[in-house]
Amino acid sequence: MAYQPKHMRLSAESSDGTLSEETLSKALDQTFEEPPVVDTIVVPETFHQPIEDEAFEQIVSQKLEEVAAEEDDSGADNSSVSDGNFDAGNSYSEEASSDEEDASKQKDLSRSTSMMSVLVLISRITGFLRTWAQAFAMGATVLASCYSIANTLPDQLYELVGAGMLTTAFLPVYLSIKKKVGQDEANAYTSNLLSIVVVATGLVAVLGFFFAAEVVYTQSFSAGADFDPTLAVYFFRFFVIEVMLYCFSTIFSGVLNAERDYLWPAAAPIFNNFVTTASFFAYAFLVNTNPELGLLILALGNPLGVLIQVLIQVPSLKRKGIKLSWRINLKDPALKETLKIGAPALIVVVATFVTMSVQTSSQLSVSASGASVAAYARLWYTLPYSILTVPITTALFTELSDSWAKENMDQFKKDFKHGINQILFFTVPFMMYLMIFSMPLVSIIGASKFTEDQLLLTQQFLIGQSLALPLYGIGMYLQKVCSAMRRMTLYAVSATLGSVVQVLVLLVGTSHFGMMFVATTSAIFYVVIDTIMLISLRKHLGQIGLKSMVFAFVRSILFGLAGSAAALLIMVGLRAVIGVPDGRALYGVLYCIFAGIPAVLVTYGLAILFKSPESAMLRSLVSRVRS
Repeated sequence: MAYQPKHMRLSAESSDGTLSEETLSKALDQTFEEPPVVDTIVVPETFHQPIEDEAFEQIVSQKLEEVAAEEDDSGADNSSVSDGNFDAGNSYSEEASSDEEDASKQKDLSRSTSMMSVLVLISRITGFLRTWAQAFAMGATVLASCYSIANTLPDQLYELVGAGMLTTAFLPVYLSIKKKVGQDEANAYTSNLLSIVVVATGLVAVLGFFFAAEVVYTQSFSAGADFDPTLAVYFFRFFVIEVMLYCFSTIFSGVLNAERDYLWPAAAPIFNNFVTTASFFAYAFLVNTNPELGLLILALGNPLGVLIQVLIQVPSLKRKGIKLSWRINLKDPALKETLKIGAPALIVVVATFVTMSVQTSSQLSVSASGASVAAYARLWYTLPYSILTVPITTALFTELSDSWAKENMDQFKKDFKHGINQILFFTVPFMMYLMIFSMPLVSIIGASKFTEDQLLLTQQFLIGQSLALPLYGIGMYLQKVCSAMRRMTLYAVSATLGSVVQVLVLLVGTSHFGMMFVATTSAIFYVVIDTIMLISLRKHLGQIGLKSMVFAFVRSILFGLAGSAAALLIMVGLRAVIGVPDGRALYGVLYCIFAGIPAVLVTYGLAILFKSPESAMLRSLVSRVRS
C-alpha cells in the first residue's frame, strides 16, 4: 500500500465529530484520484475468479501493516536524542535530506498509484468480460456448474495448503530479513519457502488428480441426479495443476511488489483473463460442430491462463536480480515466524472451505445449475462494495493503524464509527437497488442465453444474497479494524463461529426453502461475525458510537427507499414503452441506465440536500466539481 504522508490522512474533524471539509477533500484526492498502491502478494483468485473482494481486502490490510511497521522503524532509526548525542546541525541537515527523499518517494508512489489504478480497473473490466463470456458460451447449465466447481476447487485447495499463510506472513518476513541481513538472505528465505510450498502443492495436485472424484464430492454431496459429477471431475483433473501454479504466482508477485515493481504483478492477471475468455468463445464456436474439442479447449484454457500469469512475471524477476534456487531448510527461524503470523489466517481458511463446500452442495441440491447461478449473481453482488466501499475503508484503515500505534483511542473510535457509517450509507441503498434491478442485471450477464427458469433462479439468488451486502461491507471493515489492533485471532474466532452457524442452517433449511434461502445464509454468516466483533470491541474500547451507527442505518434506509421508489416509477413506464427485460441484455442495459441513474441521483441528492453527516464526502466532491 502506498505510504501516505500525515498531511493527507483522515484525522482532522469538525466540532460535531464529522470529518471536516478539508480532510474530506484530501480523502477525495487519495480515494478517487490516487487510490493506494496494492503493494503485496497478489492472490491468484483475486483476478482469476470474478472479483473476490475478501482477497483484495486481505492484500490491502497486509501492506498497510507493513507501512505502519516501516514508520515505526523509521522513527526508531532516526532518533538522535535518546542516546545523548544530539547534533543540531546534523539534525537539520538530516531532516532536509529526509524531506527530499520523502518528496521523491511520494512522486514515485504517485506514478505507481496511477498505474495501479488503471491496471486494477482493466482487471475488473476483463474479469467482468470473462464471466460474461462464460455465460455466453455455457449459460446457466449443468456444464457451467461443473466448470465453476472445478474452477473454484484449486483456489480452495491452494488456500488450505498455503495461501492463507503466504498472503498474511510472507511479505513482512521477507522485508524484515532483507532489511536486517540483506538481499541474499531474503532470496534464500524466498527459495526455501517456495520450495516447501511447491512440494506441498505438488503433492496436493497429484493426490487431487488421482482422487478427483472424492474432491469434487466435497462440493456436490447434496447434488441432485441432474448434476454430472463425471464432467466436473474431467475439468478438475486439468485444473488441479493450478494449485501449484498459484504458488509460483503468489511468491513471484510478492517479491516483485516488495521490490517496488508493480507493473507485471498487476498486469499478469489481465492476460489470464484474456486467455480464459478466448477459451469460452472458442467453445461457443465449436460446440455445435466438434463438442469434444470444445470441452478440451475449455479444460486447457483455464490452467493455460494461470501459467501465462506466472511466466509473464519471470523477466521482471531476472531484471531485479532475484535469484531463486531449490533448497529446503525446515529449521529456518524465518519459517517459524511465518507460521506464527499466518496461523489465524489458516483458521479462517479452513472454516471458509467447509462453508463453501456446504453452500455449493446446497446450491446443487436445489438445481444442477446452482453453482453457475451463484457465480453469475455474485458478480453483481460484489460490484457496489468493491467500487464504493473499498476505497473509503482502505483510506480509513491507515488512520486506524496510525491511531492505534499512537494509543490515541479517541481518534481511533471516531474513525471506526465513521467507517461503519460510510459503509451503511453506500451499501444499504445499493442493497435495495440489487433487489429492484435484479432481473435487468441478470439479463445483462445472461447474454440472452438463459432460459426462463435459469433467469428466475439467478434472480432469486441475487435478491437473497443482496441482503448481506451491508453486513458483508461491515464484516470486511471489521477485519481491517482487527488488523489495525493486531487482534486477528478475534476475527478468526468470529469467522469460525459464523461458518458453524451458516453450515447448520444450510443443512437444515435448504431442502425446505430453496435457492433464495441458500443465498440469504450469507447474511446470517455476517450477522454472527459483525455481532460478535462489535460486542467484543464495545467491551474492549468502551463507547464506539453504536447510537450514531443506528441513526446512519435509518437515514440510509430512508434515502434508499426514496431512490428505489423513483426507480420503480420509471421502470413502470419502461415496461409500458419497451416491455420487460426477460433475459434480453439490451433491455437490461436500458433499464439500468434510465431507471438506475435517477435512483442514485435521488438517493444521494436527498442526502446532500438534507446535509446528512454521511454525505459530507459527496458534498465536498460536488463543490470541487462546481469549482
